[in-house]
Amino acid sequence: MKYLGFESRTCKQSDYEVGDDMKPKWVEKEFKEEEIIVKNIDIRDFYLDDTVKTSIDDASDCILIQQLSYEKFQELEYNPFYKNIDKVAPQGWSSEDKAFITEEERIKDGKYVKLMHYWNVEKDCYIVIANDKMIIREHPMMSTIDGIKALPFVVRAF
Repeated sequence: MKYLGFESRTCKQSDYEVGDDMKPKWVEKEFKEEEIIVKNIDIRDFYLDDTVKTSIDDASDCILIQQLSYEKFQELEYNPFYKNIDKVAPQGWSSEDKAFITEEERIKDGKYVKLMHYWNVEKDCYIVIANDKMIIREHPMMSTIDGIKALPFVVRAF
């Protein structure tokens, strides 16, 4: 399973330039940074619409569970798409949603936040819920295929 996405952000960078007066100075410039995202998804963290009979393309909604370190989660406060970050408390690593756990997961320790990403094509919504309690992101879906709203996942053949 692969997640497909696209991110665009405006960044600032200081460049060293020589001015008309021949004196060197630092000039701050803005530039747009764009990135195509392709991530492997652990199938144990992915839940597809239970009415699908043949293909992921027929699905109207899906859920992806993500465990994010509390430190990384707090960085979302500076992202304009997210809200209520300061209202979410950390919790320990949880494997309650997994059918089985790996040795690496068995020894995980630290503070985490469980994120539930929910996409619904029919309602045109993308929602992220933290620790099963707090909505931290909510807006229309951004993923499309030929201009038609679609789930941002593809099945990878081995």
